Amino acid sequence: YSHGAHTIVRRGAGSVVKVHESHARAQLAKIWKSKDLLLFHNAAFDLSVAKTWLDLPYPEWPRIHDTSWLAFLLDPCAESLSLKDLARQHLGDDTDEQSELNDWTEKNILKDAFGKRRKNLEHGAKPGAYIAFAPSDLVGVYACADVRLTRELYDYFMPHVEKLRMVEAYKRYQRSFPALRRME
Repeated sequence: YSHGAHTIVRRGAGSVVKVHESHARAQLAKIWKSKDLLLFHNAAFDLSVAKTWLDLPYPEWPRIHDTSWLAFLLDPCAESLSLKDLARQHLGDDTDEQSELNDWTEKNILKDAFGKRRKNLEHGAKPGAYIAFAPSDLVGVYACADVRLTRELYDYFMPHVEKLRMVEAYKRYQRSFPALRRME
């Protein structure tokens, strides 16, 4: 996550460290060039951000894993595929790092000094749309939680996909990623 001249990265057990954006970009470029698997929740969004703001190429599709795809395979009629809702439903995780961030954004971005909604903002915009303006310390805690929940959901979903013999269907989703990305 980039915030001005600093980028938030996760090191260790949930700690947040500020580093210069150029260092973070270089580290991500190494990861992109490696042969390591890349795990996302809503890969299309994250990869689009990496392409647009960090000028990173799209990785080859076999390296991309996406917990939102896994969740959809297991329950295509799910009411929600959001990370927080899936973590609450499948992991019993009710942590809410997002609330403090949303409260700050609501108070400092979405409302003026008199508590009225600013008129020049996109109608119906949610606090998350303005995350880039929030303090890096708040965003870092939120980002670290997202990384943790994404990994935990992958570890939860993948054995179910394997047990239900849906790995080939999941691989079809992976192979379709380049075409889906072009349609966005």
